[in-house]
Amino acid sequence: MKNEQGRGIVTPVRQKRKDSKKDVKPYVDSSLKDSIYRMSFITSTPVKDVCESLVIFSITNKKMIEELSEYFHRDIRINNTLYFGSLENPRIHMLKFPAKTERVSLRLTRNVYEVVYSLSYALDCSVSRVVSLLLERGMHDIRFVNTYINTNLNSIDERRKKELQKILDYINGELEEEITLASLLSYIAAEFKDPLKTSKQAFEDFFRQWKGK
Repeated sequence: MKNEQGRGIVTPVRQKRKDSKKDVKPYVDSSLKDSIYRMSFITSTPVKDVCESLVIFSITNKKMIEELSEYFHRDIRINNTLYFGSLENPRIHMLKFPAKTERVSLRLTRNVYEVVYSLSYALDCSVSRVVSLLLERGMHDIRFVNTYINTNLNSIDERRKKELQKILDYINGELEEEITLASLLSYIAAEFKDPLKTSKQAFEDFFRQWKGK
């Protein structure tokens, strides 16, 4: 196509940013989705951020990758470690899939997505299936839960954090099994959450009830 001066019209091509993210929408167990949303509520961070952190934690956890390697059908190299696959290994599809599932949405950076894609290749399954497995395994790791909550707990001030710790000390003094800060925060989220409340308002309600005892 020519313009009036006879020169060709050049249409600019939009280049993708190197740090652009890819959308993934896996199906997960309903209770897992509830836990993820509760974590988001407690820390006042977006659900997509919680999910992305779970995936990153899982793919950088060597023990988790080794557990998944039992289902590898193809060879794969992750972080300079070569895992051998075999067609004799059980298929990941044979793992029990929850009867009741719901979809969650998240975005992964290109580098993280490449690792997940490689895992899907080794496991001979979809990327979404891999992500759902990583979310599940990460959420069941108490180290991730405690670290994420403690790192992202911005919705209450230091004074209230100290008050929560005092409550924990009191509760743990009465029980044989120690309750973690993450467990207490999860309880607050479950008991005091309301669609119209912020996490800060939920904490205020909890403190008012506690002081009234």
